[in-house]
Amino acid sequence: MNTNTTVNITEDKTVNIEKSHSLYAGMGKQSHDLLMAFNSEEDVSIFDFSIEEARAIFNPIFEASSAPHLNVAQENHKTVKFNGCTIPIIELTPVGNMPDNGWPTLLFLHGGGWILGDYPSYEGLAKSCCYYTKAKIIFVDYALSPESKYPQALEQIIATLNWVNEEHDMLKVDPNRIGLIGDSAGGNLAAALCLSNQKSLEPWPIKIQCLIYPLLDLSVDADYVSRKTYGNGEFFISREHIAWSRKNYLANANLCEELLVSPIKANDLQKQPESIIVAAGFDPLQDEAGAYHHRLLSFGNNSLLLRFTSTIHGFLSFSASLDIANTGLKLICSEIKQRL
Repeated sequence: MNTNTTVNITEDKTVNIEKSHSLYAGMGKQSHDLLMAFNSEEDVSIFDFSIEEARAIFNPIFEASSAPHLNVAQENHKTVKFNGCTIPIIELTPVGNMPDNGWPTLLFLHGGGWILGDYPSYEGLAKSCCYYTKAKIIFVDYALSPESKYPQALEQIIATLNWVNEEHDMLKVDPNRIGLIGDSAGGNLAAALCLSNQKSLEPWPIKIQCLIYPLLDLSVDADYVSRKTYGNGEFFISREHIAWSRKNYLANANLCEELLVSPIKANDLQKQPESIIVAAGFDPLQDEAGAYHHRLLSFGNNSLLLRFTSTIHGFLSFSASLDIANTGLKLICSEIKQRL
């Protein structure tokens, strides 16, 4: 697929707008059914629980929402100690013969607003990425907020990138074929890592960044039409969720203007890696995803925007219910594989 373009993908069946509120017009039937199931739980709000309770309730929902896991050749759980950081990681090695120069490798950065998410809740998605890209996956089980505030998670991810590069022989990694993949808050961390690497005196080669429905603007006054249209509580995540994430991730609200917190605020986006940006049509975050794609292009970078117009934020995590999650991930991984 050509770089520097926008591709729109939709589901085969969409809802009948005569039977649904016009706000849902054009939504895929499976996505709509899933969303209505979520919205029917009117008495269950994440804000009613402590952080520990929210994790205990919502992480297993994501774990159970994945289709049966695809095969990988090896799964190794390790604790990396590097540059003063201690980071749990999970190393997934694909089935098949290793290329002569080592495995192409993706650092996988999970979503969950920096508060939720762990390996069990993302295991299916991580293994699917390993299977379809034929790349080694390094799943970074970074420290969560509010126990660990910004920039601790980012520092751990930077340390992991440094470790992978310095230990590439031991890991059987091709140091010239390392990329990043992250969804939602993980997409934010991936973009921030690329910006941090760009400013480094000795930057590592990052071949590709894949930002999946990324949260790129944590500023209090962020003003996007998609947040106003789809951020009122009907579409899985809301502006209230974003504010909750900001409150727990940052030690104070003034940090939201920092470019490593809100990458879309960066004044200099030169020399960014080749990018794939994934957006969902019924997602409060879709406008900032598109805006970041166009900003990358304006600085002379290569970027592909994949817009899944008929579905919701987080759709790739619901492969047990959504055909678009399975076909979409295959497309995304195919594009990654071509570029990595």
